[in-house]
Amino acid sequence: VAPVKLPYLRSLSLKNNRIEKIDQLVGLKSLPGLQSLDLSNCPVTQSPSYRANVLSLLPSLTALDGVEV
Repeated sequence: VAPVKLPYLRSLSLKNNRIEKIDQLVGLKSLPGLQSLDLSNCPVTQSPSYRANVLSLLPSLTALDGVEV
């Protein structure tokens, strides 16, 4: 995901995509207001420590895949 400046974006659904590695989400760090991210049915969700890694990368999240953190 390429970095973009969308400071008011609060929720993003990327479900059912071919996101396979946490590294592909680094660009989302440029979204300071992001609170909810949905990666359901993406291969990355099968990775060990998936939730912990995403939450470490994006500490502003209050929900991941529809589940509060």
